[in-house]
Amino acid sequence: KREFLVAAELMPKDPEPALQAGLMDLQLGNAQAAETRFLAIIRMAPSYAPAYNHLAVLRASQGNNRNAVELLQHALKLAPDEAEFLNNLGVILVRSGNHGEALKALEKAVQLKPSYDEARKNLEDLRRLINKP
Repeated sequence: KREFLVAAELMPKDPEPALQAGLMDLQLGNAQAAETRFLAIIRMAPSYAPAYNHLAVLRASQGNNRNAVELLQHALKLAPDEAEFLNNLGVILVRSGNHGEALKALEKAVQLKPSYDEARKNLEDLRRLINKP
């Protein structure tokens, strides 16, 4: 973690080291520090889509699915062909009960990146859920 913190301080205009430090905060169980970092990145580099994605995943893990969807929709405006963002959006929409929109997001994720096993599995799981008698 120290290396990411040093890099974030040495390269204040580059959001990537700060993002990595935020992800490390999450791994260490410090969601509040991660959220603070992600928000700081968004203020510093508002067009840096990965910060919105990771903040969305964090917010969803805290039960704030509505805000997570909004953040992911914004991330996808910045990076519309990012399969990971579409997969995350699909998963959160499934949890929210919006299966139709989730299906669209997951299908697009798999279309953009056919080798994305996690998105493929999520799509298959959703199709089984929808087709359940």
